[in-house]
Amino acid sequence: MDLTHLSTLSSWPYYGVLVAAIVEGEVTYIAAAALVAQGQLHPLGVLISGALGAAIGDQIFFYVFADASRAGWRGIHHSSGRQRPSSTARGATAP
Repeated sequence: MDLTHLSTLSSWPYYGVLVAAIVEGEVTYIAAAALVAQGQLHPLGVLISGALGAAIGDQIFFYVFADASRAGWRGIHHSSGRQRPSSTARGATAP
């Protein structure tokens, strides 16, 4: 695969794919694949920037919403009045 084509193009479209993949990856790949088919973007550049954007987006959304969802689940669980059974309540002996 000839990579000289990648270095001669502007890098802005690949930054666009990266940022758009962070927010919504599937739509970005369809649009970028159409541009690759027309020969306007290099497939390797789209693959790398899209994969990095998807990975970064997944990590951001995971860490942003993980604490909120765990805190919300705990609040709902404790507000119902139910308690989780301890290991001794299930028949295990205490150390």
